[in-house]
Amino acid sequence: MQMTPELSMMIQAAEVCIDRFIPFVIYSLPGKEEVEFFASLPNAEGLSPAPADPDADSFFISRFGADEPYMAGVKASMSINDILEWASANPDTRFEPPCEFPVRSSTLRSGWEKAFRSVRKRLRATKGKVVLSRHTALFSSRPLVPLALEYISLNPANFGYLCFTPETGVWYGSTPELLLETDGKGEFRTMALAGTRWDDSEPWDSKNIAEHAFVSSYITHRLAIAGLDVEVGDVTTLSTNGVEHLLTPIKARGNAEFPTLLSLLNPTPAVAGVPLDVAMAEIDLFETHQRRCYAGAVGLRLGGISRAFVNLRCAFAAPAVALKGSLPGWIHNVYAGGGLVADSDPKLEWEELNRKSLALLKVITDGDIYSSIEPHTVQLKYLKSHPF
Repeated sequence: MQMTPELSMMIQAAEVCIDRFIPFVIYSLPGKEEVEFFASLPNAEGLSPAPADPDADSFFISRFGADEPYMAGVKASMSINDILEWASANPDTRFEPPCEFPVRSSTLRSGWEKAFRSVRKRLRATKGKVVLSRHTALFSSRPLVPLALEYISLNPANFGYLCFTPETGVWYGSTPELLLETDGKGEFRTMALAGTRWDDSEPWDSKNIAEHAFVSSYITHRLAIAGLDVEVGDVTTLSTNGVEHLLTPIKARGNAEFPTLLSLLNPTPAVAGVPLDVAMAEIDLFETHQRRCYAGAVGLRLGGISRAFVNLRCAFAAPAVALKGSLPGWIHNVYAGGGLVADSDPKLEWEELNRKSLALLKVITDGDIYSSIEPHTVQLKYLKSHPF
């Protein structure tokens, strides 16, 4: 991403927001290489809920599997210049910091394999699917905002973002998966995105085809029970950041509200499993970390168009305090997940998680990471404590 005076000012404004705990977002829509910025001050309670008004331009982000429909967000009420002018006029004002703290140890392969064995017993007995995720914790002395912008620029076909809200802390990501889009005129778009490979020399195997079919069938059914006319497109292959996925575009038409359909689709089996309630229970029971906003919904309302994406290929970030003689920096918790079915191979599933994480880990470490990563060996260097 070429540094311009405008981009330099955007980075400066974002760094002010991070330092002062001001809700903001930098985003790039799919197919666009340009990044945009807006911000808004927190409310009287120190929070930043997503506006309920469908006509209000805003950003929103939610937690995975939240029991309540609450979403954090950012109103499009302050520009880059507004933030810089506010900071100059209020040099001593900082809002309340978030209550989110980073995890300092990565998911161990042994722990993940134990969870795999536990869910496989159920899958072999009743079929279905469950998605198990892992997270990688590592330290980087690289400045966060340029790092996130570099990652976003790797794949302009994705929805890329960097944000802060008091409810979530700092998150950034580059996701290929559209969850729901509408212009408010009764037409909706979504997709089934499931099945992963990184070697296209062989045809798609039965495991990935079956996993994709679970997701496509589920989404189609959910739209149909909402009373919509559903049109399912042809299955294609999507390439993104070194891996490929099976993709089925899905359209629907009818009388429905965007928030209602979003709650019907989120989470899909692509990030949870089938049956959904059983898979969610297994995720709560066997995953050794909290997903937070990973695999939740993230998106925008702009100009009357609402777009939500599944929050994939993403990371939570928080500042670290350096030990004496070392550099300050950031702790990154990087998330990745994979769908498991009865005949899944644990070695291949673990490697799939490696591949999904690799592009982001390379950016965080400035390319200094080996191609067959074992994240539990990545050490948190220079880390002392969280400054909040």
